[in-house]
Amino acid sequence: MSYLDILEQYADLLVVQYRSKSKAQQTVKLLTNSSACDGLPLALKDAFDLRTAYGNQLTIIGKIIGVPRNIFGLDLAHVYFSVTRYSGTPASIGFLRYTAGLSTKLILMYAQNANYVMSDFEMMVLIKLKIIANTQVLTYMNIQDSLYTFFSGDIYIKKSASLMQIDYYVATKYKNSFTAALFSDVVPRPMGVAINTTYF
Repeated sequence: MSYLDILEQYADLLVVQYRSKSKAQQTVKLLTNSSACDGLPLALKDAFDLRTAYGNQLTIIGKIIGVPRNIFGLDLAHVYFSVTRYSGTPASIGFLRYTAGLSTKLILMYAQNANYVMSDFEMMVLIKLKIIANTQVLTYMNIQDSLYTFFSGDIYIKKSASLMQIDYYVATKYKNSFTAALFSDVVPRPMGVAINTTYF
């Protein structure tokens, strides 16, 4: 069914006394076309193919389903805090004191102005994870089957010993993508369930 058929269908719903009036029919078609948008919603579903999309196409698909290319607040280049073992290795970046000088201001500036721009590969991973989260009933079996469909075993889940936790096993090539997905909260999981991630 084309959008012209939809316009005709609404024009045919006019009462008998106005059905033969061309101006009344055109008015109804114009009003209906404001939501049909000259067939744009129908054409949009065929405009993008996720398997071959790249660049701006992925950005637009991401906007449609709710995945931004720029993730504000995520910084994968700097480490703001880490701890060290009793032996003193590895060297740590601990808490800074107010009297430490300009470094606190610098770290605050990095943390507030962080912006991570995803590559096409990373964007594709987040889009696939968001599609699973948007379209599936988020049961263990559905998530597991959908992850296998999209990632062929590179990302999979196992039941955790804890009832309110799901264990994700992620190939290292997806580490940045999955970190961005966790930060953006697009990783599929049942409501109220925590995520534990292991990279292999």
